[in-house]
Amino acid sequence: MSLKKDYPQEVYLNGNWMASKDAFISVFDRGFMFGDGVYEVTPFYKGIPFLLQDHLDRLSYSLSQIDIQLDVNSLEQIMIDAVSRGNFSESDCAVYIEITRGVAPRNHVFPEDVPLPFYYMLFLLSLMVLKISRFQF
Repeated sequence: MSLKKDYPQEVYLNGNWMASKDAFISVFDRGFMFGDGVYEVTPFYKGIPFLLQDHLDRLSYSLSQIDIQLDVNSLEQIMIDAVSRGNFSESDCAVYIEITRGVAPRNHVFPEDVPLPFYYMLFLLSLMVLKISRFQF
């Protein structure tokens, strides 16, 4: 299997599918400025998510630890759509989700009035699975 070396043509950003060339995130996004966000990667094998609920539960836990409120179960269908839209329904891939607190004035204190939805983006990567049968030191 070869590793796909380019980015997907389409991404999901803040509730909309769009061409990746049209997707932009502000330089004032707290995820960019402070690392104020989380991500999760879910592998799909032949179009089937691997341990999907476990990945969503971990994402929910991670978000709760930095006090970002989002119903992660609402992402399930979007993830499945991403696999389909990327023509990966019969092959292996991964869906990458990035969620940040969003754009706010640069301040180390968590802002209280950041508008929803928070930035989140999903995109597909081809997945290379390597079998390692022996370690050599």
